[in-house]
Amino acid sequence: MIQRIQSIWLLLVVASSVLTFFLPFAYAAESNNLVELTAQSYWYTIVLTVLAGLGGLIAIFLYHDRKLQIRVCSYTLIVSLGLLATYIVKTLDYPKMGPSLFCVLVGAIPILLVMSIRAIRNDMKLVEESDRLR
Repeated sequence: MIQRIQSIWLLLVVASSVLTFFLPFAYAAESNNLVELTAQSYWYTIVLTVLAGLGGLIAIFLYHDRKLQIRVCSYTLIVSLGLLATYIVKTLDYPKMGPSLFCVLVGAIPILLVMSIRAIRNDMKLVEESDRLR
């Protein structure tokens, strides 16, 4: 399970999803209080973050069925892009909201998913070539 590179990418997806619950995507100072935008800020960001993390976790354990693993990663990629779009739209609600250093975590999730899909396809190609040699 962990011997493949896509398992590491997917594990990083899960770790990034978990960290977005605790680290702010953006913050703003309004009327003497600090407003932080995290995954816990709205119910739909909680749902999208949990779906992205669970999608990565489920895809790790689907290493026997690579087509299903790619499909789960693709759906998780769509969810993560929706999550990123949600964060960007919510950042525009506050005029003085600035991005945090940890906004990289949310942006890294789709990139890591694309890297894992490419690694899964390379595995499929490798298995196909080894079957041809037999």
